[in-house]
Amino acid sequence: MISYARLTVILNGVVLLVCLFFMKAVSAGETNLCEYHHALKHGFDMTAYRHCETAIKSCPSAGLFLDKKCVSAQLSKQFCQQLSSLAEILKVDAEMILIKSTDHYAMISVHYPADGALQYYLLSPKGCLLNTSLDPSTVDNTFKHHYAKHDLYIEANKPPSYEVLPDGQKRFIVNIEGRDSCRACAVVVTAKLGFNFNTSDELDKVSLISYR
Repeated sequence: MISYARLTVILNGVVLLVCLFFMKAVSAGETNLCEYHHALKHGFDMTAYRHCETAIKSCPSAGLFLDKKCVSAQLSKQFCQQLSSLAEILKVDAEMILIKSTDHYAMISVHYPADGALQYYLLSPKGCLLNTSLDPSTVDNTFKHHYAKHDLYIEANKPPSYEVLPDGQKRFIVNIEGRDSCRACAVVVTAKLGFNFNTSDELDKVSLISYR
């Protein structure tokens, strides 16, 4: 017959194993936020991008967009290959993409001229492509419970800001708006998400910094 003390030790071990499994599951979930593509595996070549951007901007306008034939001709050039691949990955026209670099991370903005919408992505030097319009419910259970009755339309409302933390981690802070079911609807909640990358430029965690 198992003693009370022995049973307590066994139960504590089971609880520890469950906790460790949960921690690993959360970590794996955060890693799965990354998309990886061969064309982006070393981050973004900003020198080639600047050449490509200049070439595309030289094309004449055709309404809201640039002349398609001219843009297509520019995208066939070697220095435009990575931008062309990114446009295919994001399923947008290349001229809708604007890229800025911070500490070898590419901050990607996609502008939709039809309605003025903007979408923001991050690309790490290790090729992790992230859509920053992340529902805070996926990383914080308190937020999930608080807004369980709302059908939130989630959107990042500005490019990420960047900071280096005391432990050397790099954090991108994203401002999120949660609207009442549609993009044109009233704002229900605003939140700040932190995307933390470790010193090896790998996604370490995504956390909810604040909301109101």
